[in-house]
Amino acid sequence: MRPLVSHTLVGAVVAAVVAGITVGIMYSQCDKEPQPTPTPPSQPTPPPPPPPTMAPTSSTPPPPLIDPMRPAYHYTPKIGWVNDPNGLVYYKGEYHLFYQYDFESIKHGNMSWGHAVSTDMVHWTELPLAISYTDEEQIFSGSAVVDSTCSSGLCASRDTPVLIATYTSYKQHVETEGKWKDRHIQSQHIASSTDLGRTWTKYKNNPVLDRNEAEFRDPRVQRLEDGSWLLLVQMSELHQLQFYKSTDLIHWGEPISTFGPTGIVEGVWECPDMFPLAVDGDPKNIKWVLIININPGNRIIGSAGQIFIGDFDGTSFKNDGDYDWLDWGMDNYATITWDNAPNGERYSIGWMSNWAYTELTPTTSSTKFRNTFTTPRKLQLKTIGGKVRLTQMPVNYLDAIRLGPVLQADKVTVKDAVHGDNIRGRAVDIEVVFTNVDATEFGVKVHAGEGQETLVGFEVATKRAFVDRTKSGKVDFHEKFADSRHWAPFELQDAKTLKLRVLVDHGSVEAFFGEGEIAITDVVFPDPSKDSIQFYAKGGSVVIDSYSVWQMDKTNNLS
Repeated sequence: MRPLVSHTLVGAVVAAVVAGITVGIMYSQCDKEPQPTPTPPSQPTPPPPPPPTMAPTSSTPPPPLIDPMRPAYHYTPKIGWVNDPNGLVYYKGEYHLFYQYDFESIKHGNMSWGHAVSTDMVHWTELPLAISYTDEEQIFSGSAVVDSTCSSGLCASRDTPVLIATYTSYKQHVETEGKWKDRHIQSQHIASSTDLGRTWTKYKNNPVLDRNEAEFRDPRVQRLEDGSWLLLVQMSELHQLQFYKSTDLIHWGEPISTFGPTGIVEGVWECPDMFPLAVDGDPKNIKWVLIININPGNRIIGSAGQIFIGDFDGTSFKNDGDYDWLDWGMDNYATITWDNAPNGERYSIGWMSNWAYTELTPTTSSTKFRNTFTTPRKLQLKTIGGKVRLTQMPVNYLDAIRLGPVLQADKVTVKDAVHGDNIRGRAVDIEVVFTNVDATEFGVKVHAGEGQETLVGFEVATKRAFVDRTKSGKVDFHEKFADSRHWAPFELQDAKTLKLRVLVDHGSVEAFFGEGEIAITDVVFPDPSKDSIQFYAKGGSVVIDSYSVWQMDKTNNLS
């Protein structure tokens, strides 16, 4: 979450009047009782859904689009702006996705926590606003946990669990009548929910952690094996992560340790996460993964995420080696993971955009939203090439929205040419294995046609996996958006084999190379009519050992 500019009460009232609604004002001063969270404005009823989706072929055009900019199977709210995912927690059969949300604009503005729930991380139900901004504060990023033992004392009864959200409150105050001036103070607050996260009550004695700092944000809370609570908070401009402990989620005291500066120390550090994973599935070999998001600091432009793998002894984290990139594309930021997921699994989701150009991305007259999130991904630690690597692959739940193969084939040789003239689709899942590589470059083209294409491939001489969006439709809204390929160093299996999975949606490409040790995530803005998919080879030949292309079902009726 980046710092906000000043806002005026007049602006908020005008926005409310234009929308034909009344915005309730909620205060959370220490001397006042907690108030119910105000609800967001009423949202327009979406048009009726299109007829059932058919797998397009050369003779079957894609179904008509309601909003060509909106993704088919990535979550978006009906209206408004989104950025960082927040408060990821699993509770009583539901995955909760909170997120930074401005329901009054499609640009970054008044920040609240939006809210959606899902039983499978694929089909999402948008819920009313969870925690709203007020005249006094913006609700910045944070986390949520299940307080199953009522350690906080905020549950309905001592034997009833309660959800606790910990978030950064960004305070403002009135300088003169009708004009607001930023205090530039960020402190950590909590809110509680006893009804499955549907309504939230701010703690009457907030803040729970205040160091009178201007850049002190993005709390990540988790429970340790000894029953205590661990809190990670960024000292953003100092490139330092602070660790705190508590027994009740309220009293945190002084830091027990710090981490950083190290790794990438440009811009600011934001949105931390840390979690244990078993290396190669061995429960006796546990390593901890630390995610620190940075803005700016991406090796090309804008925001990105870096990871460290190491050990946590209950007090401090020590990394084994240097940092690595979480994602080698431009559009996976503020990535965090779900707390309390079933069977100890670790699932992540990120904001699929980049602070360098997010407010400049193309829209249409029908666009009522801006930005989306990556597909949820399963994270694992695997030994690859003698090194412990973090791998990420789409969650298996996505398989349920495959409508059936558009085309499947195996043992196809491609030499200085393309294969797949009859494959079409703007929302597809591609799995392909290339073997017998004797080409200088090979891969797959998506969103292709009449001078437009997005390439996902491999350069043999440089040993680089890449996504190339230089010809991906609208690219001129920012000088750095498409000035180069986005590549990652990668070794072919047995020097001759590449396993590749590509998730394509109306405005995005997510590529997973090998076991998922390399992920490249990019947003794209192609002409909706450019929907060809082709496999290609340059400078020689490659054998496609097998490939499958599935059309993906829509998970909303807005695209």
